[in-house]
This record gives sequence, structure tokens and C-alpha cells, in this order.
Amino acid sequence: MRQDDYLQYLLVIDNVHRRIYDTFRFLEGLHDRFPQLFPVGPMQLQSYHRLLLHYQTIELVCQYIELLGSYSVACRETGLLYPHRILSISTGEAVRFYDCVASLTDDDIRRIFNPRYPLREEEVQDIRDRYTRISNFYAQNRSLYNAIKHSSRVYPMEIEHTATPAGEPGWSYIAFQWVHVHQGRRRQHQARAHTWDGVAVNLLIRDQEIRTELFPSGNLSAYRAIIDDCHFIIERILASNAPEG
Repeated sequence: MRQDDYLQYLLVIDNVHRRIYDTFRFLEGLHDRFPQLFPVGPMQLQSYHRLLLHYQTIELVCQYIELLGSYSVACRETGLLYPHRILSISTGEAVRFYDCVASLTDDDIRRIFNPRYPLREEEVQDIRDRYTRISNFYAQNRSLYNAIKHSSRVYPMEIEHTATPAGEPGWSYIAFQWVHVHQGRRRQHQARAHTWDGVAVNLLIRDQEIRTELFPSGNLSAYRAIIDDCHFIIERILASNAPEG
């Protein structure tokens, strides 16, 4: 690859990485200052706006996790950063990487960060811990993220409990309910139905279940920790592959 092409690809992946991180910081700032920015308005509308911010944030965080997965898969293959390879990593490859995080060896982790600048033992453990947190978050929220991506089957709501005179603390959560549709032939069955003109047909139905996930509505700290882990690792990969001189 020509040097000019390499730099152009590098600018593309760097721009995507920074745009996602900066967008999260914007959403977080908007969330934290929401009462000051919009002090007047129906409580139902304010609740809807908070739901929307959490909805967008979950989608953004999972996008960032998949972006990190593409960096990790591509760099582990060669020990070097090839931007055009990162851009060609599929979502499936990123998903499989996180499914196998627990089996990453120390050499695997060092290879992701350019073996010419080997990580110290404590740095390897720190990176492993970050990958584990990211992988756990992604596994827990991937079904919700997929439902959000397809703009269907998601029902958000805000659940609040005010403090009581007896001293019981108040709390507020964002609850997402969605229909998780299982994939694969083993989870399919046929249902009898009829067309509009009375002809009997068999419909292919995948097993489905309603799932629920709760997030504290008062802040975005649950997402911030994961975003920061992703940002740290990507920045470290870029730094370890920066041109010398």
C-alpha cells in the first residue's frame, strides 16, 4: 500500500474513533445538564428526553465496542495496524472476538499492541481486565443493541420511586423491554395461518422472548466506564503504531 493511501485510511479510522468518543461526551454533558437546559416542560416530556438519551447512548457504546473489536481482530493477525484491514472487519468477526476474550493469551494481547514495544506484565493484566469488562457489557446488551439497530421491538420506560418519610431512599431507572428473537434453524417452528382469501399456509416463526434491562437514569456512569475502557485501548493501539521520528 502506498504511504498516501495508508495515511488516508488511518485518518478514516481515527476520525470514526474520535467522533464516537466525542459524541458520547456530548450526550453525557447534555444528560447531566438537562434540568438546567430545559427547566420548563411537562414531566412526561422530560422523561421521554431522558429515555431518548439513554437509547442513543446504548447504541453508541455498542458501536464503539464493535469498533474496538475490529481494531483488536486486525492487529492480532499481524501485530501491526493496517487501517484498510480494520475497515474490512465484519461485525461477526468482532462478535466472535468478544465471545473468546476469556481465552486470550498474554501473547495475544501483546500482539494487538505491536510486539516491537512489548507490554509489561501489569499492563497486560490491565488490558485483559478492560477487555473483560467490555466483553461482559457487550454480551449483556447485545440483544438490546440489535433490537435498537433494527428500530423495532424496543419499549423504553422510566421507573421512579420517591423517598419516603420513613427514610427509604428514592431511585429512578430507565427500563428497556424488547423482544429477543432467537436465530438459527433449531429455534424455528411453523404456525398454521390463512391468507386473506382463506388459503392455508405455514408461517416460519422463530422462538421469541421478552427481555428487560435496567439502567440508573440519574447519570451515564454505567456507560462512561465502558466508553473509557474502549477509548484507552484504541488510543494505546494507535500510539504503539505511530510513525517514529
